[in-house]
Amino acid sequence: MDEKRLQKIFRKSTKNSECIGTQEGYTVEYKQNFGWGSMPEYVRAMAAMANNRGGHIIFGIKDKPHEMIGLKEKSLIKFEERDLSVWSSYVREHFEPAIEFERDIYEFEGNKYGIIEVQEATTKPVICKKYVEEKLKIGAIYYRYKAENTEIQYAELRSILDEETKKINSLWMDKIRQISMAGVSNTMILNTSSGKLYGERNSFYIGSELLDQIRFVDRGKFVETDGEPVLSIVGEVKKTEETPISVTIGEKEVALSNNRIIESFLFQEKISNSAEYMKYIMNSQAKNLPIFYYLKNLPGDYIEHIVGYSSSKEHVETRIKQSLYGEKLKDTGTIAYKKKLKMQEAVLNQDNTVLSVSEDDLKYLFCAIRTVDPKTILQNRDFYILLLRNIYEDKYQNMKQSTSAEFKKAICYIDEILNKQNYLEKI
Repeated sequence: MDEKRLQKIFRKSTKNSECIGTQEGYTVEYKQNFGWGSMPEYVRAMAAMANNRGGHIIFGIKDKPHEMIGLKEKSLIKFEERDLSVWSSYVREHFEPAIEFERDIYEFEGNKYGIIEVQEATTKPVICKKYVEEKLKIGAIYYRYKAENTEIQYAELRSILDEETKKINSLWMDKIRQISMAGVSNTMILNTSSGKLYGERNSFYIGSELLDQIRFVDRGKFVETDGEPVLSIVGEVKKTEETPISVTIGEKEVALSNNRIIESFLFQEKISNSAEYMKYIMNSQAKNLPIFYYLKNLPGDYIEHIVGYSSSKEHVETRIKQSLYGEKLKDTGTIAYKKKLKMQEAVLNQDNTVLSVSEDDLKYLFCAIRTVDPKTILQNRDFYILLLRNIYEDKYQNMKQSTSAEFKKAICYIDEILNKQNYLEKI
């Protein structure tokens, strides 16, 4: 983060030493507390700042007067412990193009403050792509005016569009200069929609099944830290039946983690290097992670040849042979049974009110999901995936260990129902 900029912001008011001397404005916004339920409000502010000059959202400053009280323990834990990948996923889900930001804790005179530093967008405007009632509108462009995040007005939008036009013209001039330096006969142009590379002497294709998987990254500008895949061309050129020539693309996944394994499944991401995911799982001590979502894209004998922790490998082999997560709801007459039954009825009726159940009741919800018969899950796969995804985004980081264990078992059960058969057919 920009330490010097933060030092300039965190100065005491000359009128009241308990208040911060920097007023809210185009690049600074204050919040007293932090709560994940207010994320639509925060990402709206982030988008507004990105569309202007960037800025800082600071948590722990009281509203009117702006007393420097710091984040209380619960808010601080919520701000600090939620995995950065969850933040990034949430921002990407609601806005495009990507918003570059950093998150950190800043300490000033014994108090701790949550900081979100937003970079000015390199490509504008940043546009909202998901509706959140009374908070975000699809297609809206938010802009940071003085201490206000609101929809952009004509003058500012016109300015952004004019600036983008200048950038495009500049890029074309750069390309023309590059072609001139390399020589026309030595230059090829890649159409990223069709996958065709055009050249003076010949042309060839990148296969359509691989083209969708390519993420083009500016060298030196790839700064995400939440485990996004990086792709590079590493293979040989091969002839194919569909096109004269295709390029083999090699992919290496970086920064894999238990959370990344779960997120890729819950967001149903297109995974082209499933082997890297399985290598991680087989060398992880964690037992309850989705596996069939990744195995379905691998050869039937893949597990036989992979090296990993013996206990992890045995656990995966057991899961392939039998179901470990499905349950039957038994009438024991206990309070636990009644809660599980209530939750089972709710998920069978696709009642989204289960999203607001208490922490203590979440584990009964996860147990109930594992009692739903496979046919029902297959017929309503989108509901169960979305339900678990919403819970992951809103509650996972603050779950007790025992509750998160039940959550992962529910994920494994859904994964087993949706994907296991596809893998078994290859064995």
